[in-house]
Amino acid sequence: MLKSLHKNRKNLYKLFKRLHSRNSNPFSTQPAINPKTTSQSQDKILKDIEQLSQLKIKVRSKQPQRAPFVKNLFLGTFDTEILSYPQLEKEDLADLNNIVKPVEDALSSGDQISRDDYINLMKTLKLTGLKVPQLLGGRELTVTENCKFDESIYNNSSIALSLLNNEHFGIQTILRFGTDEQKAKYLPLLSTGKIFSTLCVNEKGVIDPYSLKTTAELSKDKQSWILNGEKCCVINGDSADLFIVLVRTNIIGKSGFKEPRISLFLVERGFGGISHTPCKTLGIHDSGVADIKFVNTPVPVENLLGELNHGEKVAEQLLTEVRLGIGTACIPLTKNILNGLTKFTCESNIGNVCLSETDLSYYKIGKLSSWLYAMESMTYLTSLLSDQYENQDCELEAAIVKIFNSKMAHKAAVEAMDFMGPQTYLTDHWLNKLHNDALAYRLLHEPNANLEIVVALLGLQYAGLKLKDVVEKVRNPFYYSAYVFKRSWSQRRQVEDNPKLTLHLDEYLHPSLKLPAEWLEYCVLRLQFATETLLSVHGTKVVSQHMELKRIAECAIYIYAMTACLARSSRSYCIGLRNAEIEMFLTVAFCMDARSIIKENVNQIFSGRYATRDEFYEKAAKCVFHTGKYFAEHPLARNY
Repeated sequence: MLKSLHKNRKNLYKLFKRLHSRNSNPFSTQPAINPKTTSQSQDKILKDIEQLSQLKIKVRSKQPQRAPFVKNLFLGTFDTEILSYPQLEKEDLADLNNIVKPVEDALSSGDQISRDDYINLMKTLKLTGLKVPQLLGGRELTVTENCKFDESIYNNSSIALSLLNNEHFGIQTILRFGTDEQKAKYLPLLSTGKIFSTLCVNEKGVIDPYSLKTTAELSKDKQSWILNGEKCCVINGDSADLFIVLVRTNIIGKSGFKEPRISLFLVERGFGGISHTPCKTLGIHDSGVADIKFVNTPVPVENLLGELNHGEKVAEQLLTEVRLGIGTACIPLTKNILNGLTKFTCESNIGNVCLSETDLSYYKIGKLSSWLYAMESMTYLTSLLSDQYENQDCELEAAIVKIFNSKMAHKAAVEAMDFMGPQTYLTDHWLNKLHNDALAYRLLHEPNANLEIVVALLGLQYAGLKLKDVVEKVRNPFYYSAYVFKRSWSQRRQVEDNPKLTLHLDEYLHPSLKLPAEWLEYCVLRLQFATETLLSVHGTKVVSQHMELKRIAECAIYIYAMTACLARSSRSYCIGLRNAEIEMFLTVAFCMDARSIIKENVNQIFSGRYATRDEFYEKAAKCVFHTGKYFAEHPLARNY
């Protein structure tokens, strides 16, 4: 239909001319039409028809929602369908490669360009508003297609967070939660790159969102909100035209006192009362990090984003794709580290022996390759799950991708610097820049240490609802002595760190992966045991056991990584992809390391505080807090 409209644009134009001439007839009873108005309306209709003719109809069907994969791992439940590794249809993959190829060619140059030139190139290539509907100027991509584009876009790690903030925090926020008026006003400008956006959340010395110092108060005429406060470390803060600001709004509670709530507002720089101070950062120098100050900034009431006093709901729903976006950005950064290290190794010698022929270089390059393989596997497994299943719960999967990818990107940079030596410490060295950018991915927005606790609590919360009766009985052995005795007998192999493998995961993978499949099954059953142990020992107080939460989160992270690697390598080998055999080797090596990490963490959870040295560290830390400094006397000190 669109093609026929495109072919008949001239006919439509003739039709408008005929109507115009008919209305110009002096004998007509209809009022004359202003020729200028008619011409403008004709131009608008023709422009709309031309835009419609360029649209590509995208029909996307999704399968019914599946149970959350990672959350179920805490219960020892494994969805074997995941081991088939979801994939795109052949036609969809071909179309994606065709539209990504020009972008890869344009952005693959190793030449460093300025931030303004890079952003202009993004506008030229139409790389803003990737998920915005085509009618509003975007590309209307899926999550997986977006990740594929992001790999090319974020190849310049110094500006990656700037682009990510604009796309995921700015455009996606308005697309998902904005009113029709807000979408019509801002999305066409954002998707064409005419304006840039950012999110303002962080404040100095504030951890709890309900303790935000930036406030919004309704004006006396109730036509606008007045913002006052300061946000720190705002990416794009020096150049953004539109700020999405998280502020504290107060309500009068039942007690008659003010109670803090959170709201989100769309704030244009042109509203006034906004100033910025550039921040000096270790990396991401082209991301425009700045502190933003609001002084009596008036914001129209229609610029409220989402529901008043419920801004946390919007923020929580946004984080899944943002975390996945950061994880995706870490992939090209790690590739650049690996490729640079490979070039250095091949061009360096130790005596008459090329460095690339030493076992140490084999270990380093192989290790980094296994990390990168796991990063890719998890990222696209998560994106494909989001795309192929209706309203799929990927909350934990996306958080895990962000934690693992940013951690491994930074770790890869440190490993490479240690291997290449003192030259990498120089400020202008390419690896030093990549290291600092990787550090920004790990710390900005959500520090990994905090996010690990979130992963653990969400997993335990989900499992706790299912295990409520079990935990109650185990925590009250005198009332349920028979059940506790029976359970102790059934758990004896778990206590001995030798669970019976009953999931038979090897049946869903290539036979060559039988051993790592058994390791994965062992790890899943041990995670279940650790979950039940923590809930039984600590109950609801587990929320304050941060070290235990960190350990169980690490278990879940590496199990998901093992699953993604096994599923991907099995698929690659079965369909005969190039270098599929090497993928199998990488998978086995990664799973071997992951199994050791999980084994240690679960044993520490089961053994208790004394065996994990947590109690000793606690006593030392309390002494440091008491004295306010390091407490030990000098090694040469005497008291006699």
